[in-house]
Amino acid sequence: MFTYSTKPYKGNGFSINTIPYGHLTLLPRQFRAHRDLLRRRIKLVSIRSGISIYLNLFEDQNNLKHSSADLRRNVKSSLQFMDLQSFLPEDAAMARNYQLNADLLKLFTDQLKQIDKDLVKFTLDSQFKEEFEIVKSMKGIGDILGMTLVYETHDITRFKTPGDYASYCRVVKCKKESAGKNYGYSGTKMGNPNLKWAFGEIALLSKSDPVMKFFADDLEQRHGKRKGRSIFTHKICRSIYFMLLRKQPFDHIEFFGRQKYERLTQKVH
Repeated sequence: MFTYSTKPYKGNGFSINTIPYGHLTLLPRQFRAHRDLLRRRIKLVSIRSGISIYLNLFEDQNNLKHSSADLRRNVKSSLQFMDLQSFLPEDAAMARNYQLNADLLKLFTDQLKQIDKDLVKFTLDSQFKEEFEIVKSMKGIGDILGMTLVYETHDITRFKTPGDYASYCRVVKCKKESAGKNYGYSGTKMGNPNLKWAFGEIALLSKSDPVMKFFADDLEQRHGKRKGRSIFTHKICRSIYFMLLRKQPFDHIEFFGRQKYERLTQKVH
C-alpha cells in the first residue's frame, strides 16, 4: 500500500526495502520535542481525569460535600476543596488523602493550561501554521486535535492515496478471507495510535454541526452503530487528507457533494 524506499539504512536492516516509506519519514528535529510534549500532554489529561473521578468517588464514599465539576476544572487553590469539608480530628488520614488529591489536581490543571498555551504559540509561529488553521476549519477540531493531526501526519504527500492515510490512521481494517471464509483482521496494531484516537474524537465532536450529526445518525441507523460510526470516521479521515493535500479549509459541499448537502440541509431544517 505504501511506497517503498530504495535508500539504504546502515545497520538497521532497512536496505532490503521491506519497511514502508511512510513509516520512515521523520518529523524535522525542531518539532519532535513538541510532538512528544503533545503526546505526553494527552496522557496527563487522562491521569488528571482519573484524579478528578477519584475525588468524586471519595466524596460519595465518605459522605462529604460534592465539589462541582466546574471547581475541579478551574480550581484556583487546592484549599478550596478543604474549605468545602469539615473533617473531625479522628479523620486526619481521610483529610490528608483528600488534600493530596486536591493538590495533585491543582498541579495538573495549572501545568496542562500552560502546556496548551505554549504548544499553540509554537505551532502558530511554525511552518505548520497553515495546516493547523486548515484542519481547525472543520467543526469539532480544536487546538489539541488540530495539533495532533498536524504533528502526527507531518507531510501529507508521503501518502499516495487517501486509503494509505486512512490505513496509517487505523480507521480501516485489513480483512482476511480465503475461499469465502472470514479469518478476522490483521495489522490492527500497525499505523499511528495517536491519529486513531484523534479521529475517534473528531467523529464525536463534529456532531455539533447539525448536518454532520444528521448524516452520522443516518449511517448508524442504516448500518448499525459500530459500522456506521466507522464509515463516518473514515469519511472524515479522507476529507482531512484532501484538505491538507489541496491546502483548502473544510467545505460541506466537498464533503457531501452539492446535491446531497442540499438534501441533508432541507431535512435538518
